[in-house]
Amino acid sequence: MEVEMVKFISIFLLGLIGPIGLSQTISRDTTLMGSYFSVAVRSDDPEDAHAAITASFKLISEAEAAISSWLPNSFTSRINDSAGIHPVEVPQWYFNFVKRSGTITKGTGGAFDITFAALDNWIFDGSEIIIPDSSEIEEKLSLVGFDQIEFNKEELTIYLPKKGMKIGFGGIGKGLAADLVEENLRKTGFESGMVNAGGDLVLWGMPNDTGLWQIAIARPDGSREGLAYLGISGRAVVTSGNYEKFIDIDGKRYSHIIDPRTGWPVEGLKSVTVIYPKAELADAFATAIFVKGKEAGLKFAEGIQNLEVIIVDNDDQLWTTPGINLKFEEDEGNETILHLGD
Repeated sequence: MEVEMVKFISIFLLGLIGPIGLSQTISRDTTLMGSYFSVAVRSDDPEDAHAAITASFKLISEAEAAISSWLPNSFTSRINDSAGIHPVEVPQWYFNFVKRSGTITKGTGGAFDITFAALDNWIFDGSEIIIPDSSEIEEKLSLVGFDQIEFNKEELTIYLPKKGMKIGFGGIGKGLAADLVEENLRKTGFESGMVNAGGDLVLWGMPNDTGLWQIAIARPDGSREGLAYLGISGRAVVTSGNYEKFIDIDGKRYSHIIDPRTGWPVEGLKSVTVIYPKAELADAFATAIFVKGKEAGLKFAEGIQNLEVIIVDNDDQLWTTPGINLKFEEDEGNETILHLGD
């Protein structure tokens, strides 16, 4: 099971609405992929809704069994264990998923790369506090680079040609799971719902008859207080931050987010929140923008249609893409209200 030392969910709903006429929003939660998962749907048939949520949890479990590097029989573990030895046959959907990851790597200039998993000389689980030396990092960097992966589309195999190479989906796996659940729920007739994949949110339709899903983006200080508030539907919202996993050495914080291009933890930002139609891409974009930093990250985001970004830097300054307007509303106690495209 992929464990995340998450102190709190960095994006959270401002309450679920109960019965509205004949419909109600029904939700359940569980722990999957080492994270809190919650699924909610609006329905006038509670039995049908609960059955759909149960099926959603099963879908997430199946995705976890395939992609988790913590499970010894997953396709990811088989590929990693066979690095430098032989290719591994995988299902078509998994093959496509890994290939999509490579497209993101190319598009982000290497700021997102699933082969970052080879940089395992940084430990953020609290068991050790050690800074790797530069020579060790350089040695590991030779194992990083998506373009080294060998694909055979006829035989559906994936091969890591160097022993010690690894792939990992910590920066995209929960987004994949959230998208799978949303797609399945929409196909089965649920026109309004929410998936919370450990803080990666996908929201569609409306939770009641009067408005959008209301969410809060938490302050990047470990508290469960809102930094900004947003009404949203038909989008995914994902945050990457340096407050979830880190180590402090001699007064300096080292984030768990590693730059795959340098092998060193990223500095300069506290959090990056991405709003995008699909969670898988939002998940990857959040990591890539965090790695790129404020200026390069905002420039990158402005070049992608329908991608909106909220950045909090180390000085607690808020930066956003042009499609987000910040409004300080007196009747909300001077809280920051985010508006998309208005």
